[in-house]
This record gives sequence, structure tokens and C-alpha cells, in this order.
Amino acid sequence: MRVWLGLEQFCVLLVVFLFSGTALADGVVVPRKGGGTVLDGATLSEVGSFSLPSESVPLLAVHPVAPIMASSTPEQGLVFWNLPSFKEASRHEDPLLKDGIVDLAFSHDGESLYLLSEELRAVIVFDLKSSKVKSVIAVAGGSPQGLEVAEAGLLVRQQGGVSLLSPSPETGLLIQFRYEEKVQAAQVVGSHIYLGLQGQTGLWVYRLPEGRTVGLLSTEAEATQVSAKGTGDGLVVLTSSGGLEARSLSQGGPGWTFAGGGSYRFDSFASAPHGRVLYAQDVDTGGLVAVDSQSGSELARASLPGSSGPVVVFLGQAR
Repeated sequence: MRVWLGLEQFCVLLVVFLFSGTALADGVVVPRKGGGTVLDGATLSEVGSFSLPSESVPLLAVHPVAPIMASSTPEQGLVFWNLPSFKEASRHEDPLLKDGIVDLAFSHDGESLYLLSEELRAVIVFDLKSSKVKSVIAVAGGSPQGLEVAEAGLLVRQQGGVSLLSPSPETGLLIQFRYEEKVQAAQVVGSHIYLGLQGQTGLWVYRLPEGRTVGLLSTEAEATQVSAKGTGDGLVVLTSSGGLEARSLSQGGPGWTFAGGGSYRFDSFASAPHGRVLYAQDVDTGGLVAVDSQSGSELARASLPGSSGPVVVFLGQAR
């Protein structure tokens, strides 16, 4: 098994870049069946690709500190890649890591990878130092569908609700919200959780840890994805109309809106590591647009027919 770049080595490289004044260019990975396409984050021009012997579209996650990407497919299990070369670093084909995985995300400290298993109805905690499964955290209630890592814990969207879990299996469930409607969007910011429900406009706001209702944050349409990245004290919301909306948490009012210029109806978006750029994706047309997270202005766009699955963003090669 090949060993990827260690955290200590990466920290040394990071210091070199910081003190040399060298800029790091974002890279955007667009997953496709059997691999993915790599784009320059500034121009959205194609700069590379990677492939897997798989008929599935890989689930992807990027390490928060080190130049590492993880991919998951039923055929190949869990694979780690060195960035930006996209050379395979290690492969883990334990059946536990192959079957029924519907989402994955790294911990904030980068020491663990969380894999959400629909089959097990649990979060599998994979320890990067030992390259072994460290623990399994049960998800009570409906079938799990999506995973977000927050400072307050692990946020799991599931059929009929959403659960906030402690990363420690001894603690497990912290709080759970159950609904008849589908929870389409969920995000924890500080001591509050924001939830978007199917058929309802706006985001319901609850205070943690007690789960007390605070109110409703307005949006122009149903919220289908929400993120706190890159907007200072605000949120960016993807709505059922296919556009992006910025909402201020301190002022409680709307910010900018971005509708894709009438060309696209966005399905998902991702944030650059530094938070200054959002990448909005229209899977049906293959459209991808880079948007300034502060002003909502368009920076670049590309057409990638045949792309599938949400994009991920990483810090790429030095310029």
C-alpha cells in the first residue's frame, strides 16, 4: 500500500507557500461514471481527469488540511488520492466500506473520514492514522440520506427528519427533529440549526442544544441546500427555483441572488476552501458556474455534458 502525503509534510509545504507569497489555485472535481474531470477553479477549463474501474459515479470528499481526496464506489470501496496529481495513494475494499455508502465527509481536524451507510443505518468512522474503522455510530429513525460535518456534531439528513450526532459513539444522538415532510436542506451555524422542508418556503431556525423554535428565515422558494461557507455571518441557499440566495444572519434580511442568467437550473453547489467562490452545478445540462460568494457576481462558466453528482473543490497547484 502506498502512503499519501502526511499532515506534517503538508504543513511544511503550506508554510513555504505562505512565506514565499506563492498563490494556490483552486481545483474543481466534477464526478462522472468511473471517475471525474478536473477543472481550473478560476477559468473552469479542463486540466485533467482520474478514472476508476467502476460503473458508478464516485462519492467524493476533500481533506480540510492535507492534499488528499477520498472516493467511494460499490465496486472499488474507499480510495484515497494524492492531490493535485490524482495518483492513487491507498485502497480499502472492506465490505463495510463498499456496500450502501450514500455520503462521506472528513472531520474538521482531518483525522477521520465519516462514511454514511444506508445499509447499516450508521456513520462509519474511518481513522486515517491507523487506516482502520475506528467506530460505528448508529442513526436512529428513518433511512439516512446525507451527511454534514458541523462544529456541534454530525448532521444526518434522513427520511422523515434530521439527527445531530456526537462523533463519539458513547454519546451518540444529541438531538433529532422529525417531520412528515422531507428535510431537503440542513445546516448548523453556531448554536442554531437551519432546516428547509419540502413544500415550505424558508428555513426553520432552532436553538441548540434544546431544540427550541426561534423562527423562520425567509427565502423566495423552497430551500434545497444551505451552506454557511464563504458568506461571513450569512448563509447561501439553493432554492427549488434553481437559483442561489444569500441571507444575512446578523441583519436578518436578503443579500444577493443569482439565477444563472436564465441558462441553468442549479441542483447543487460547493464552496472553495477559502470561501470566496461558490461553484453552482446544473447536472441536467452539465452547466457549472463560479460565483463570487460576497457579491453574487458570475466569475466563470463551463459546459460539461455527461457530468453527474456534486462537485468538490480543493487547493491545487502553485501559480
